[in-house]
Amino acid sequence: MDLGELRIEIRDIVEGPLVRVDWRGKGNALQPTIALAPVFDDVLARARVTSATVDMHFEELEFFNSATITAVLHFIRRARAERRTVVLNYHGGLRWQRYCFDALAAFEKDDGLVRIRALDVPATASP
Repeated sequence: MDLGELRIEIRDIVEGPLVRVDWRGKGNALQPTIALAPVFDDVLARARVTSATVDMHFEELEFFNSATITAVLHFIRRARAERRTVVLNYHGGLRWQRYCFDALAAFEKDDGLVRIRALDVPATASP
């Protein structure tokens, strides 16, 4: 799904089961909550069907603004309310991603519903 400069790919993976969400490009929309709402609705609907974990990958994201981060926070809250597990994976070698996701670590609780993981991404795969 293309959302301006932001591209999101959603795939159902039987092993796990997982709903994998790959974020690419730039999340620079001024009001991304409106554009992302149907994407997040689809992701949660898919996760409900098989009780899947939502596995979001941000490693190839070049940039996202505070409004996009806020939309992701709203999604995390919705998923938690539904008792859905969400894993946020980011490029551990990119300082800006590390800062953003370190701040999101406050959403990790003892219930394990939200997990944030820094991934080792080879330099050739970085944006």
